[in-house]
Amino acid sequence: MDTRERILEAAARLYGQHGYLGATTRRIAEEAEVSEVTLFRLFGTKEAVLEEAIRSRALGEPLTPLPAEPEDPVAELTAWCASEVARFRRSRDLLRSCFADTAERPGFTQVASTGPVAAARELARWASALARRGQLARDADIETAVGMLTAALFSDGLAREEMKGVHPASRSKAPERYARTFLRAIGATTDSGPREPRPRAPARKRRNAS
Repeated sequence: MDTRERILEAAARLYGQHGYLGATTRRIAEEAEVSEVTLFRLFGTKEAVLEEAIRSRALGEPLTPLPAEPEDPVAELTAWCASEVARFRRSRDLLRSCFADTAERPGFTQVASTGPVAAARELARWASALARRGQLARDADIETAVGMLTAALFSDGLAREEMKGVHPASRSKAPERYARTFLRAIGATTDSGPREPRPRAPARKRRNAS
C-alpha cells in the first residue's frame, strides 16, 4: 500500500471510530506512519483527506449489478438484497459518522449517499425491465417501491442491532422477504416468461342515491 492509500485507510478508520473531532490529522498521520507535512502536501486540508477517504472506502466496492434482463425475479432480487445489505454493513461505521455530521459537513453526507442512490437507480432499472416484459401491474408504483426497499436495505446494513423489531427477525431470511415484498408491491409475476401487461380492474359504478 503506497503512502496515499495508507493515509486514506487510516483516515477512514479513525473517522468511522472517532468522528470528525477524533480523527485529527496528527492521529491520521501517526496511524499511516507518515508525517503531518506529508499528509498536507498530498491532500491540502483535513476536510479534503476525509472526503476522499469517504469516497474511496464507502464507495470503493462496486455496486452489485442486477441482470440486464430479469429471468428469475425472486432469486435475482434475493441475492442482490443480500449483497447490498452486506456492502452497507462493511462501511457502516464510516457511513454513521457521515450522517452524524450532516449539519456541519453536508458534503460528507452527499458523498456517503452516493451508494444508496446508485442502488436505487439499479433497482429501478431492473424493475423497469420487468415492466417492459409485461411482468408488472399497469399501475405499479416503481418509484415508491424502490425508495422503500433501498431504505430498508440501508437501514438493515447500518442499524439492525440498534433498531430491533424494525427489520425481519432472521438476518439470513431477510433478503428473500425483502425481495418478495418488493415484487408483491409492484404486482410482479415471478415466473420467467413475459406476459401481457395486467389490465386494471374496472371501476365500480356508483349507485344513484335514492
